[in-house]
Amino acid sequence: MGKLLTKLIVVAFTLTAGLLTCNAMAQSRIIAGDDATGEWPFVTAVMKYVGNGYYSQFCGGSLISSKYVLTAAHCVNQMSSSGVANMLLNIGDLTPFDNDDNEIRTVSKIYLNPNFSSNTMKYDFAILELDEASAQTPIELGSVGNSDTVWTLGWGDMNPVDLHNEQTTADVSYPDTLQIVELKTISNSLCISYYSGVINILDNMVCAIGDADTYTYGGTPYSIVGDSCQGDSGGPLVKSSGGGYVLVGTVSFGDEGEKGNDIGCGDPYFPGVYGRVSVATDWISDVLNGNVSPSIVASSSSGGDGGGASSIFSGALSPIWLAVLFPLLSCFRRR
Repeated sequence: MGKLLTKLIVVAFTLTAGLLTCNAMAQSRIIAGDDATGEWPFVTAVMKYVGNGYYSQFCGGSLISSKYVLTAAHCVNQMSSSGVANMLLNIGDLTPFDNDDNEIRTVSKIYLNPNFSSNTMKYDFAILELDEASAQTPIELGSVGNSDTVWTLGWGDMNPVDLHNEQTTADVSYPDTLQIVELKTISNSLCISYYSGVINILDNMVCAIGDADTYTYGGTPYSIVGDSCQGDSGGPLVKSSGGGYVLVGTVSFGDEGEKGNDIGCGDPYFPGVYGRVSVATDWISDVLNGNVSPSIVASSSSGGDGGGASSIFSGALSPIWLAVLFPLLSCFRRR
């Protein structure tokens, strides 16, 4: 814990309006995955305006009704009203950075789960209300048990290198195409043993880990597992059901691997941790039925330079994207 506490002190900084406050962990990505194929109409790239006509994807989400996207609270809990007004959602597009056949929606309101804590990461859920209904097919909500086969998807960094000690901007590798990786859920009691002394694993969380793989960095081979990581936060954890999929989790956090290989994401000693959707269904229903007041409302006009939904999107390797997101990588990682 000494190493972790030192980093928490060093990274207790706040980014500009519309970005995250980094005080305990950082965002996440897909490790040891593959390009997604077929149709994933509910998968959402959550973007924000970063200037000069560019939008940058910083989290993921899932369309759960025609006007609502479920994501992680830590992605948006520090958003200002102007920051919300400058968000864009790209829904159902495997390649959202090509500006081709994109369904783009803006965000009018954000609903934070009232039980969310940025310190404990409990109830890491937020709902984004769209200005205009999506034409894509929402995903239904479901539950998950132990040893279930699940999948997570996202556009996050794909290099499982220790983000704190070795990785530089040159090592960051964000995909142009949606990534998917198969995982297995594990019991919370087992997950608690992995995270002992780091953070409490609670009943509102579910842990999942992928198959073993090897990643070579600087000539050194590392044992890794399939995982999510920086940039995947808020994205879906799904389980097959009735010939389709149901949403059982949202990407939340993971540890940097102090007890393991010290490689960051993909460390076999630290499974990925996801918000367990089944514990939040009553709150989700209340939001969708109009029974909850929003936490943050978009300002009447955006603060960008006229970008809007027709602006150029920053590609996965855009220098602007890296410049904005790389400071977030220095935190004990929220995903």
